[in-house]
Amino acid sequence: MKWKILDIYADGDKVTSARYHASETDGENTVETEGNWHFEGAGEVPFDKITEDLVIAWIEQESTQNGTNPIKCRLEEQLAGLNKSKQVHPPWKPKTFKVTV
Repeated sequence: MKWKILDIYADGDKVTSARYHASETDGENTVETEGNWHFEGAGEVPFDKITEDLVIAWIEQESTQNGTNPIKCRLEEQLAGLNKSKQVHPPWKPKTFKVTV
């Protein structure tokens, strides 16, 4: 799973929340999500020492309960669903074709 922190919010030197992007891929399909995480108790790390990896670790730690991370689970479920289903042409759209040269 890949994480990216898009924004962080702070009250003084304490990070209070972060906006994240997470994605999961199996080589053929990719699923993505974005969300906001409000920290219950982000560590007492000086603001200038905070890294993206540290914020990601905080989100993973706080969101994991009973050994399960719902963010990761939902992405894996969506990816599995994509692999089970096949895209079909909607009956209300005109059929088109591609010319390959």
